[in-house]
Order: sequence, then C-alpha cells, then structure tokens
Amino acid sequence: GDLLGYADRVLERLGSDHRRRRPDKPAGPGIWLTQTWYVPGHGLIQGKATIPGAEDHGESDAAPLEITTLPYQADLSINTGALLELAADIDLRYQPANRYVYRVLDDLFTQLNTTDSIKVTEALRLLPGPTELLNAPTGTGKSVFARVAASWFALNGMTITLVLPTVDATLSAAWDISEDLRYLQELSGVERQLTCTPLMSPASLHERAIKAATRVEGSLLDQPPKARWRLDQLAYGCALESLTEIARPYPPGRETCRVLKPLPPLTGTRTCPWMPTACGKYDQLRMACTASVVVTNHHNFMVGRFPLGVAVDGKLVGDLTVAELVFRRSHAVLIDEIDQFQSVALEMCASELVLDSRRASTVPLRELDDDKSNLPVEASKDLCPTVSHARYLAEFLLAGI
Repeated sequence: GDLLGYADRVLERLGSDHRRRRPDKPAGPGIWLTQTWYVPGHGLIQGKATIPGAEDHGESDAAPLEITTLPYQADLSINTGALLELAADIDLRYQPANRYVYRVLDDLFTQLNTTDSIKVTEALRLLPGPTELLNAPTGTGKSVFARVAASWFALNGMTITLVLPTVDATLSAAWDISEDLRYLQELSGVERQLTCTPLMSPASLHERAIKAATRVEGSLLDQPPKARWRLDQLAYGCALESLTEIARPYPPGRETCRVLKPLPPLTGTRTCPWMPTACGKYDQLRMACTASVVVTNHHNFMVGRFPLGVAVDGKLVGDLTVAELVFRRSHAVLIDEIDQFQSVALEMCASELVLDSRRASTVPLRELDDDKSNLPVEASKDLCPTVSHARYLAEFLLAGI
C-alpha cells in the first residue's frame, strides 16, 4: 500500500488529538509589568515597561514568519563535477598561493569509495531515511566538501543545514559560506538573494559575545572583517531596556522578552513587540526561516527551541523546535562528527536510576520485582532471571560498601 500516505494519515490524526500551542501575542502600547528576578540583598524585583505607540516600533500586526514543509523527494544527486567547478570558483577569492579548496576536494573524491551504482567521480546520491555515513580521516576534506556543497544547494535553489560540533565551528563555517555565496552570486549573476546564517540559542548570545569581546586586542575598528562579523552575530541591544523603570537592571542575557503582564486586574502574558520584527537577539531565528544555508551546532539542533511564532504550512504555532524547522525546510542535513553528535545525544538523554538504597524503603528495582507477580506466568518467567540478577548485583554491591 501507500506507506507514506498511511504515515500522513496517522500524523494528521495525532495532530488533531494534540493541538499545538499558539504563540503569545506581542504587547501593545501601554504600561506592562516585567517578569520578576531575585537579586541578593534586594529580594524580588519587577520592572514597569512603557511601550509607545505602534508607529514607534513597527507594524504591531506584521505578518508572522512562515515556513513550508518540503515535499517528499525519492533521491537527490549532487554532481561532483559541478562541485569541483564551484570549488575552483571559490578558490578565486584567494591569492594563488593560498588556494586550496579545489585541490582538497578533488583529492577527497579521488579517494572515496561507495557502494552506490554511481561512481563518486560522477555524482553523490543522497537518499531519504536512515543516516548515510561519509567516513574519511581527519584532514582529508570533509569540511571542505560540506562548504562547497552548501553553495551548490544555494545556487540550485535548495536549502541545506550543516550541524557542526561547536559554536566556534558554526560561526567559522557560516562566515566562509556567506563570503562564498556573496562572491558566487556576483560571479554567476543570480538575481535571488543567496544567504547563510548561523543559528544559535538566543539565551546564550550575550555570554558568548562577552567572551568574544575579551579576546579582542586593540580597537574594534582595527579587527579583521571576520572578527567584526563574529561579534555582530553575537551582540545585540534591547529596545525594551530604555523603556523600563526598575530598581536594579535585569541580568544581561535574561531580558524580559517573553513575559510582559498587564496591570491588575487584567491577566495574561504578552511578548516584547520588537521580538518578531526587529530585535537583534532573534535575528538568526528570523533569517533561518528564509536562508539558503543554515549552520547550527549539535546541542542547539537537538534541544533548541524557536521562541518566535511561526506559520507552519499556514498554521500559526508557538512550540516549534530547531530540529523541526531544519527538517521541514532542508533538502539535506549534513552532520559533522556524527560520533560526537551521538555522544552528546546520549549524554543529554542519560538520567540516574537508584538500584538499591539503605535509606529509601522503595526503589524502582524492588518495585519491579514485586510487580512481576501481577504479570502472566509466561511473562513473569521470562522477566524473573533478569530482575533477580540485577537485584542480586545491586544489593551485593551495596552490602560491600
């Protein structure tokens, strides 16, 4: 039968049973109370924000961000000859002595083997479904391949997401790809805008900006373009701060973006009116909805949330995750250092289970042992050796401590 159609029907029924959360509305003109903070020596503090008329902060009823889920695609072939041509074009950005992109990529394709019926020197075929692996030693050009592939996707009107191990790697790759796209757009005369954006958690931008600024030596104006761009991606200002009366400034990086409450007796929660349209803290999120290339990191890809309201296939939702955004928009997702990615995933998902305790009268393992008597005889017989052995090991270890 039609397996994809069946999956669509199941998901549609699931969506009808579990309604998605809608985003909070932005605050309108007037006086609003901020969220509360605890400040040592001062106790709980709360500010009062006065938001001016709509003409002072843009369209209050501006259209929400939109993303459209890509249709199913049976396979996607990347012409390696076209990749090498792009690599040669990218090399023109550098002085002849510093050109390496074409050479590294050509060496990688020459040495790669595949089980596919198509030779690597002809094309790389990406199939939907299970993760496909590209194994190669460090320094052989996997990152160069991802960089050139990003430009190939963008020039061909497709979207690609790169998932890299760290924030530093994310920023470095996003800079290189952004410069590549700017040069290739001028070279090819493509009219549509080709863009690349890093995508990081807005909650940690301030802290990372401070760390990046402490590493700057001399004047900011004297820094190379890459260093200034890097700071620009991390730093932002808060329009609401100058409009808020508060006894103590709220902690940098913990702005009251998503919690504005009306004066009593009114209730409810609103968001900062600059969030969806102009706030620099959320620039990357807005860009990620339209960019040709999105570059994020392992941690943000797995647990990152999208705090802005987004119209997903025409339905406004407020609970979008970074992973959902990526999978809905991207024709391909390339994950660098997949073993490290899996390690991070296991580390984040790991939790503690008490196997035995002298203090607690009940622990999960004992409860499981007791509850197995409620199971059918055959199931209890299958479970008994494993549970009994686990209890023996746990209790024996505890007795020996």
